[in-house]
Amino acid sequence: MKKNQIIIDRLYSALYALSITVGIYIAIIELHFFKNFQNFLIFSIFIAFIYLVELITSYIGRNRKIQFNLNIHDNINELAEGFHKLLLPIFLFLSIVGFSYYNLNESLLLIVLLITFTSFFLLILNTKLFLSKKTEEEDKTHYIYDVIKLLIFFLVSNTLVNFYRGSLFNPILISIALSVTSFSIISLMLWRIKQYFKKSAVYSIITSVLLGIIFYGLILNSNFNPLQISGLLILVFYISTAIIHHKLMNTLSRSVVLEYFSVVLMLAVIIYGIA
Repeated sequence: MKKNQIIIDRLYSALYALSITVGIYIAIIELHFFKNFQNFLIFSIFIAFIYLVELITSYIGRNRKIQFNLNIHDNINELAEGFHKLLLPIFLFLSIVGFSYYNLNESLLLIVLLITFTSFFLLILNTKLFLSKKTEEEDKTHYIYDVIKLLIFFLVSNTLVNFYRGSLFNPILISIALSVTSFSIISLMLWRIKQYFKKSAVYSIITSVLLGIIFYGLILNSNFNPLQISGLLILVFYISTAIIHHKLMNTLSRSVVLEYFSVVLMLAVIIYGIA
């Protein structure tokens, strides 16, 4: 019976995720290809409706031991859960809309939509498991929140690069926007693992400023295309957040740094070779 319920949960999650992904694709086609803002809004509302129906359905069928209240000292951080399950998907949708404006006819958009489908599938499944109080299974899908944040960073950085290349907007302001984005995402990552305090805030600021400086240098270099720039940035962003995590958990060592450095060097060469 338990095995059948797991299969049913996965099938429902896949169906909802597919409906949302198809809706996102149609919405961006209506907006960017047909220039029909009204239809874009209709499909955007449709996407939100599907996701809210799933959330409400999961909430109604929740384990009665799951109680939501305003007690910040209990096991459930209602503010964090609400943000990650309600607002994070909205930010993902908006970042896809911005990204697709510059990459509508690119095969990369299909890859992003495939990742989006997988992200919503795991996000919806994680929500079901959380509300069903299936802690062990939920922990196995909790990484999806960080994956979504990484995807948002990639999409936003690519959008900012293309926006600068198309408008020659002030590069300093564009770089500041990238720094603010990275700081917000890193802070959310640390908030989720309950590691956000003064020390981690300093790490977040340093990393964000560093990313802004790297971004500034890359967008002024005509040898790098937008995909290369966003690829290099997401690589630096990922490694930086990983090192911050190790540092806060006191697991950072010379071997860990060398391992990450070798991975960065290898992937940087691959990204640089992207046409």
